[in-house]
Amino acid sequence: MTNTEQSDYIKIAEAAQVLGVTQRWVYRRILSGELPASKVGGLYFIARSDLQTLMAAGRVIPEPESSTEKLPPLPQKKCGYCYRLLQDEADAGAKCEKEGCSEWICSSCREAKIHFCARHSPDRETSFQKAQEQKEDGLLPVLVQASSARLTESSFLNRTHQHLRCYSTLLHPSDGSMVLIPSWDAILETGDERIELMRLMGRAVLDSSTIARQPLNAWHHYRLPRKDKKSASLEVHVQVLSRLNRMVQDGFDTQPLTAEDLNLWIGKLVEPVEKNGSFILILLASITGWDPDALRILTGSGGQPGYMHRSALLYLLDLNQNELFYPTADERALPYAELFHPELIRKEMEQIVHAVQNLFGIHDSLALTDAQRSLPYAAEKVRTAFEKMSEDGMYVMSEMKGIGTVLIKRLAL
Repeated sequence: MTNTEQSDYIKIAEAAQVLGVTQRWVYRRILSGELPASKVGGLYFIARSDLQTLMAAGRVIPEPESSTEKLPPLPQKKCGYCYRLLQDEADAGAKCEKEGCSEWICSSCREAKIHFCARHSPDRETSFQKAQEQKEDGLLPVLVQASSARLTESSFLNRTHQHLRCYSTLLHPSDGSMVLIPSWDAILETGDERIELMRLMGRAVLDSSTIARQPLNAWHHYRLPRKDKKSASLEVHVQVLSRLNRMVQDGFDTQPLTAEDLNLWIGKLVEPVEKNGSFILILLASITGWDPDALRILTGSGGQPGYMHRSALLYLLDLNQNELFYPTADERALPYAELFHPELIRKEMEQIVHAVQNLFGIHDSLALTDAQRSLPYAAEKVRTAFEKMSEDGMYVMSEMKGIGTVLIKRLAL
């Protein structure tokens, strides 16, 4: 259906003009059933013949614009390009011209010759190509697409969770008491900022394809069990951060997070802990990294010690450079860095592999259970070392009846 002079169907705005009434007058008659109309893609279309019938019956009685009677609200939509709220039917110019897309483009954007929503805009693709060229020329510090950010976010949280599962005991940072963790899976809480994403996109629902291609600022939160009622609880919070507004509007981001971004998240995460008397370990992993001002807040500069709080330890991870930052002046910070530091994880695995190789001695095979009993590392980490050694080609992992998993030197086969 099109809104042209020759069309048999017109929208509410034109119908109001033909009848000499307000758009709300027309809308109310549609809702009451007095004026037939067809709803297509959220817009009402009225047959000209039905308007003629209404006028011929003498039922068109204009009401004052300033009527105080409570009227039913018009359907609310947002422009799929500028995300501006559409005030009425006349403000909805047309749908995105991408086949299968249901986003509306407001009349102002249409007048500016915009025919696609933000996600399908050719201008958006042009902007990304330009950003790629600038990145290659060294003019941009980083370039991350929304879909890549979402994949990184998901995989990082999964890897970190698997790594944390290797630890069964922690010392409480505030009093040095022992905290036992029977199961990290049992105390895991997950969440994200998809409500903020929906607000930015002007949507009331999100489909699975959108969730798969847009970062959500997802997080994992762990509430470790208390030793007793008198001891303070210990929490661990791991969150991956992106600038959602840039990812939604442009489909990519080119700048690291700032000191303003960091202060915002510190306030969100530390304030609740101050109120409930807990202690929290916080890892904020930025997809695009952190700018120098943000790092100075954490690590300090000019003789200042950096961020220190009696109820929190803060770590920042640059996922672009794979680098961890923490306040080195805070002597509590270093012992817990291995929970989050990718370099420490890699070095530790190298140490475990070396220890496993030493266990072989003059033998050609080694049982996983024997290695786990002999080495001072978590059982899961020793298994990971077995798997890594088998991938290098010098060893083969095998299952032997009555023994279980065995690592065998390939030359002995």
